[in-house]
Amino acid sequence: MYYSPTGPAGQAINIESFFSLTWECALGDNGSSLNLEPSAMTYLSQRFQTAVADSKELDSRPDNATMLKLYALYKQATEGDAPDEGPSDMIGKFKHKSWLEKRGLSADAAMQAYIDLVASLQ
Repeated sequence: MYYSPTGPAGQAINIESFFSLTWECALGDNGSSLNLEPSAMTYLSQRFQTAVADSKELDSRPDNATMLKLYALYKQATEGDAPDEGPSDMIGKFKHKSWLEKRGLSADAAMQAYIDLVASLQ
């Protein structure tokens, strides 16, 4: 696969930035070929930050269950697994329980789920 030195939106990037991208090596399905792909982390993080901003600009406030999902995915993406102990107030307990349900979900998966959820609300 060939990658041209452009950013996610097709804008030109300087050559130093292009070569400083993190490359991940992955064996192909048959174990014989080597594919080099630029790390999607930077692009995913940018899309996640855009989704966070977009979530604050929705036409209407999502229902409480959706708000808890957004909270839990955001916390999982930014802080990782929830601690075992949570707050004692009622709202804090609901938020903590929702976050606990995302335990084990990778940061990348949580970011993508957040992006997808926000997109479904627009």
